[in-house]
Amino acid sequence: MDVFNGYDLVQASLVVSIRRQGGIPKGVDGSPVIPVAADGGGNLFLLSVCPPFAIWKWDHEVGATCDGWLPNGHEALSAVCTGFGAFLAQIVKDWEHFVYGDVNWPYLAG
Repeated sequence: MDVFNGYDLVQASLVVSIRRQGGIPKGVDGSPVIPVAADGGGNLFLLSVCPPFAIWKWDHEVGATCDGWLPNGHEALSAVCTGFGAFLAQIVKDWEHFVYGDVNWPYLAG
C-alpha cells in the first residue's frame, strides 16, 4: 500500500526478522508490542498484544530505551488508535483523502 509517504503491512516472517535485529520497542507501559505496519520512512506501527490493543506509531529516529520498554508518553511514540480494525479504517480514510488530493489531511504516514 503506497499512500502519500507509503504504508506496508508487515508479514509475519518480517516481524520475526525485525525482532531478531533488535533496536525496536519490546513494549509500551508493560504491554508487549509487535510491529504490524511501516510508514515508508522507517517508522513502525506497533500493536499492543494486551487489551485494549492500542496501535502506536514509533519514530525510529528518536528510538527506544536501552531495555526496549517505553512508557506511554515517550517522545518516540504517537498514539494512533485502539484496535487493528480501527487502524485499517484509518488507512482507508487516508486512501480516500489521497485519491481526492487532500494535502492537508493528517496522514498516518506523516
